[in-house]
Order: sequence, then C-alpha cells, then structure tokens
Amino acid sequence: MSHGENRMSAEQRKLLILETALDVFAQKGFSGARTKEIAREAGVSETLLFRHFKNKENLYVEALHQLFAHHPVGEEMAPAMRAGDDREVLYTIARHIMEHVGRDKRIVRLTFFSSLEGLHMADHERTPIRILEEYFAKRMQEGALRAKEPHLTARFFLFAVFLYVTDMHMNLFGEPLGISDDEAAWTLADIFMDGLLPRG
Repeated sequence: MSHGENRMSAEQRKLLILETALDVFAQKGFSGARTKEIAREAGVSETLLFRHFKNKENLYVEALHQLFAHHPVGEEMAPAMRAGDDREVLYTIARHIMEHVGRDKRIVRLTFFSSLEGLHMADHERTPIRILEEYFAKRMQEGALRAKEPHLTARFFLFAVFLYVTDMHMNLFGEPLGISDDEAAWTLADIFMDGLLPRG
C-alpha cells in the first residue's frame, strides 16, 4: 500500500485520482491512457482505483465532471441569459473559455482528444455547448434569433472561440493578433450575432 493510500481520506483519494486522471487523459487521450499508469501517478494501487470507479469509462466521465466543476460557466452566463442579452451571453461564454483555458490547458487537449477519438464531451451537462444550445433553442423559439439548428449554432460559435484560443497558444496562423481576450470575445460575439438577428 502506498503513502497516498495511508494518509488520505476516501474522498481525498478519489479527488486525487480524478485530478491525476485528467492530467493523463489530457496527455494521452482516452485510448492512450492506462488505469495502471493513472493509479501509479496518483500514488495508489490499481485495485484501490477500481474501488472508486467501475471502469476506465466511468473514471473518464467523473474526471470531466471534476474538470467542469472547476469552471462553472453557467453561473457566469446566468444574468445575461435571464435578461435575454444575447451579445452578453456570447461574450461571457467566450471570455470564460479564454480565461479558464489560460489557467487550465487540459481543456483544449481534452476537447481535441475527445473529438479525434469520437468521444462526446458535449454530452456532459455542464459543458458550454450544452448550455449554449439550450439557450439558442429558447431564443429561437421566442423569435428573438433567426431559426437555425441550435446544436450546430452553438457548436460553430464555440469552434470559433476554441480556434482563437488554440491559435493564441500555438500560433497556428503566424503572428499573434495583438489584441486582448476581452476585445476578441466582443468581436466574436458581434460577428456571430450579426448572422443570428432576424432580418427585415
């Protein structure tokens, strides 16, 4: 039995395993990660890991819960959503992603790995795409926004945000833009809203 198993409560051990799993999944993806490696990095036995989680899939899902619990975007968006301020909603979610990806780069890596491996982070109830999709559906039904497919609309907006964030960290398109995240978030919100407002 390792020191990690001796000194921690069951809840502390579980949280440690989840944080370690996020690190490994972000480095290697779901397919490349091994529960034996996650257990070793967490300082616990693989047997103990499986006392907390039924299998690797269960560990992955709970790790995502842990990740998004650290980034409660829904709480930040709530005031603008209640007010029906669509531009503010888009700005808030874009700014949130930019700020939190800057703090926790695992988000970008997990997003790309999930996409490549055919996993669905979007099925997680706390993800920005789920929150934004439901908001778009409501506003389109009210006639405040043009009728489009809510899931695709949310997906395209978040794709633009993640592409900006990835470019800022990896310089995909050459020289940095030289603008603040705040300016970038408002610009993305304005451009996107121009295509969603009713015509005529």
